[in-house]
Amino acid sequence: MRIYEDTLSRYLHALLPDEEAQIAAFRMICEKDGIPVLEPETLQLLETILAMTGAKKILEIGTGEGFSACAMAGFIGEEARVLTVEKDAARARKARENIARYGFSTRVFCEEGEAQSLLKTLNQKGKAAPFAVLPPYDLVFLDGPKAHYGRMLETIKPLLREEGVLVADNVLFRGLVAEKIPAKHRKITIVKRLRRFLERIEKDPDLTSVILPVAEGVSISVKRMPSGGKLSPYLINRKGHFFGKTEKT
Repeated sequence: MRIYEDTLSRYLHALLPDEEAQIAAFRMICEKDGIPVLEPETLQLLETILAMTGAKKILEIGTGEGFSACAMAGFIGEEARVLTVEKDAARARKARENIARYGFSTRVFCEEGEAQSLLKTLNQKGKAAPFAVLPPYDLVFLDGPKAHYGRMLETIKPLLREEGVLVADNVLFRGLVAEKIPAKHRKITIVKRLRRFLERIEKDPDLTSVILPVAEGVSISVKRMPSGGKLSPYLINRKGHFFGKTEKT
């Protein structure tokens, strides 16, 4: 679902390149099963971020049936290592089947469990050995329960490497976060918590963030360097890709 369906958004959507056959086939399977997957615009944004940062180690919260985890691994190539977390047992089982079916078993690893508990375990050095992909992560993709984004933020930050990227999907929640009129009662909690999450990432001294009205809204946050380092509009990553630079104050 996209927030905007005006002439401009339709034009931009029409500019998107055709998806690779494997991604397109995977998307069709998920849609047939009624499982929501990333909009093509969001997927292209994610691919662009991966290309800009040279990210290799990924943590994903919210596997679904494995679509975005496999897509990210495909974008990165053989060096990709993706740990994806899914609370629902049936979805986790289906995701593992899809990961194997599309040939990503050596790059994508699905853990079944509650995300916050798993994140806390990952933060305990020496106790996270059972996990296939250990922190620090180059990128964390947050696409789980929207009402939990805020409470997961402080647990996620230590898992990111310096200059690592946190990408959160669906942060504008059908545009409801910007509406002045009250959302439907069952949506109020999600809307309020998403608003607090967005306010936190914008004000967090450890992050430099931007919120984009892509599909249902995507936030991108870069973890600042410690000891007074601040991010300028451009940042050079470990591989030397032009993504900007860090300045000392």
